[in-house]
Amino acid sequence: MPLNTNMTILLVDDTAIMRKIIIKLLKELGFSSFVEAGHGIEGLEKVKENKIDLIISDWNMPEMDGLQFLQELRKNDATRDMPFIMATAQADKKQEKLSLDEGANCHIAKPFDGDQIKTKMEEVFGLRETAATGERKRKIVDNKVQMKIAHIQITDHLVLGEMNHMIQSGAASPKYFDLETICMPGWNPVQEALDKGDIDGAIVLAPIAMNLFGFDIDIRLVMLAHKNGSIFVRSAKTPFDDFGSQERFYKYRSVNIPHQLSIHHMLAHQYLSGLGLKPGVPGRGAINVRFEVFPPIQMPQIMKDNEENAGFIVAE
Repeated sequence: MPLNTNMTILLVDDTAIMRKIIIKLLKELGFSSFVEAGHGIEGLEKVKENKIDLIISDWNMPEMDGLQFLQELRKNDATRDMPFIMATAQADKKQEKLSLDEGANCHIAKPFDGDQIKTKMEEVFGLRETAATGERKRKIVDNKVQMKIAHIQITDHLVLGEMNHMIQSGAASPKYFDLETICMPGWNPVQEALDKGDIDGAIVLAPIAMNLFGFDIDIRLVMLAHKNGSIFVRSAKTPFDDFGSQERFYKYRSVNIPHQLSIHHMLAHQYLSGLGLKPGVPGRGAINVRFEVFPPIQMPQIMKDNEENAGFIVAE
C-alpha cells in the first residue's frame, strides 16, 4: 500500500529555506498539501486551525523548540497520537532516544533526501518495518574478498575513486580483495548502511566516525589520515560594499556547514566569533549568525537561491 499523497503535512522549522527544501522534496514524492510554522507555538496554532495528518518538525527553534512542541502535543488527547517525525541536525543517539521516549514516531537527521524521508514516513504509517541491524556476510570469489565500500560526494573521498580507477585500469591489482564503491547522498544513508550491514566499510571524516560511534555502530578504525585546508566561500549575490565590513555582511544571515560535528563547524565558529559575531545553531542561546547543515554538493545552489545565505565552508 503506497503513502496517501493527499495527506496534509505540517512543517515546523524556523528556517524558511529549510521548509522550502523539504516541501520541494515532498512535492517530488507527490505530496501537495502543506502547512508551515516557524516554531512550536506557531505549530500548536496550526494544529488547532487545520486537519493535520503528519508533522515534520525541527528540534532547535526559538520560542518553543521541537521537543517542547512534541511534549505539548502528547499532553492533549486530540493530538496524542498525531504522527510526528523529528527532523533535525541533532544526530546523536541520546537525542534520538530522547525524542522517541517523548513520543516521536521516528527521528531523521539533517541533511536528508527524498528517499530517506519517504522511508521514515512509510515506517510511521506502518507501511515499512523499521530496518534491523545486522552484519554483512562477505563473499569470496577466486580467493578474493568482495569489499563494498561507501563514500559521499566530497573531496575527502577522492582517494577511494582513485583507488577504484587504478584497479579498473589495471594500474593496481589487489591480491586479497575486489573493490566495489558506492556513492551515497549523505551521512545518514552511510550510517544506516553500516548499521544494517549493507556495506563492509566507508571512508569517513574523523568527526563523522565519532558520531557513528555515538550511535553504537560497530566500527573499527583501519586508517587515520588528514590533509589540512578549508575554504570559506562568501556569497556574491549581495555586493560586499553595501555592508562595509565583514561583521555587517554576515550579521543576521545564515552560513552553511557540512555537519554539526565537523571541523568546519568549529572553524566557521572561530572565524565569525573573531569578527565579534555570535554564530550558532538556532535554538541554542542568543545568536546573530545562523548555522544550517547541508550536504557540500548542495551548498552552492542553496547560496544561489537564498539571499539570506552569506556563504559556506567546506574542505580543500
